[in-house]
Amino acid sequence: MSAPAPTQQSAPTTVQPTMDAHAQPSADAHAPHPASGPHQPTWQGHPQPGYAYPAPQPARPMSGLAITTFVLGLLGLAILPIVLGHISIAMIRRSGQGGIAFAIVGTVLGYLYLAGYVLLLAIAGLGILAGTSGWL
Repeated sequence: MSAPAPTQQSAPTTVQPTMDAHAQPSADAHAPHPASGPHQPTWQGHPQPGYAYPAPQPARPMSGLAITTFVLGLLGLAILPIVLGHISIAMIRRSGQGGIAFAIVGTVLGYLYLAGYVLLLAIAGLGILAGTSGWL
């Protein structure tokens, strides 16, 4: 059977889209979404304008006295880290500077060295007393 020849009075036929698995996508498939303009990227991982990442906070300045306390505590000086540690802890709490951990660790090291020196002097003193009084 042959198809009738179109006449001038017949309506034009429209092509209906098919669900063909091998069909090529149209050019509109890669167009940006209408809600996103050319300046708004639609891929993930990048913020939309108006939704930027928060700005990083500036680092607090480190207390030089706290670092000095820590270094003197590591070196085994007993009195200086204790005195400077208490001063630097009070200064950091007032000013809001960084370095409280350095100040606390240096102060604790100063106290530990002080206790060690006192114990060493006590043992040495007992040894001297024992040697001079004839206990040994």
